[in-house]
Amino acid sequence: MLSITMPVYNVEKYLKKAIDSVLQQTYQDWELILVDDGSTDNSGRICDDYCRQDQRIHVIHKLNGGLVSARECAIKEAKGEYVCFLDSDDWVEPDMYEQMIAALEKTGADLCVGGYVHDYGTYCQNHFQQTAGFVMTREEFYINFLQYEHFGWELADKVYKTRIIKQTHVDDKILCGEDLARNWQVGNMIQQAVYIPLYKYHYYQRDGSSTSGKVHQYNKLPIYVFQTIEEMSPEFSSAVKELFLKKKFELSVTSLKSMQLSGSYSYQQINGVQKFIRSHWWYVFTKRRIPFPKRVGAVFYCLPYSACRCFFALLARYEAKRKKNFS
Repeated sequence: MLSITMPVYNVEKYLKKAIDSVLQQTYQDWELILVDDGSTDNSGRICDDYCRQDQRIHVIHKLNGGLVSARECAIKEAKGEYVCFLDSDDWVEPDMYEQMIAALEKTGADLCVGGYVHDYGTYCQNHFQQTAGFVMTREEFYINFLQYEHFGWELADKVYKTRIIKQTHVDDKILCGEDLARNWQVGNMIQQAVYIPLYKYHYYQRDGSSTSGKVHQYNKLPIYVFQTIEEMSPEFSSAVKELFLKKKFELSVTSLKSMQLSGSYSYQQINGVQKFIRSHWWYVFTKRRIPFPKRVGAVFYCLPYSACRCFFALLARYEAKRKKNFS
């Protein structure tokens, strides 16, 4: 049996489509665990309505605790041999889970990756490179999801053996990047994984869902997750270490931009990220795979904090003036 977990919070507009896509699966031996995380709209009632219609659907109502706590709650209740994660505003094509479980049983792998597409409502876009399916060792799994070429580190496009997922735990202090943190732990426990190029998970792009670039909490920054998982990383080959450092370097530049724009971070937090960039400045000149804007940003963030702050103050004034003139 497959345990499909779905955290639910104020998604009444999208929830029915997500649940219906489960009901339409060609693979029918599943349970759907809906965790109503303190919704204030009709989401909880919709969950209860579906529960009354199908005995395979279970509903848990809880006080709002965030995405991490809702998923932890669902994982505890999962009874299937396999488990997967479906977001309540996304949907899956009818034969996705059947094909993924077939691949797991054929290869004996501990997890299957199927890939996802961005769904904009009127069209879909695949940002990954499609290739023939392949089986991965533990190290190859880490390399592939750090490269972000055929698939990423999201939870939603993967099916896992439940015994492995139940051994993972993500700190609820992580407000962004739980997928990466949990998959990093999974990678430590698997023997092999299988990738099949389905791309039948539809990651729906809601209007207004993109971030503005201003993040006001350190534990919402991607660099926070990388610092967290680095503390629990096993010994890797030089290839994995190189990719990890590359990704951490890129995210350090991105995170510093958000920190500077928001103006709500302490000097100690900003200085800590700057120290990492300065200590790896050679990446700017030697690692051509790092995008050019990130390399330019790295050079800029090697400057003293006061100089960076003055630059962003000038940039903010320019943007405000430009918007005023435009309006």
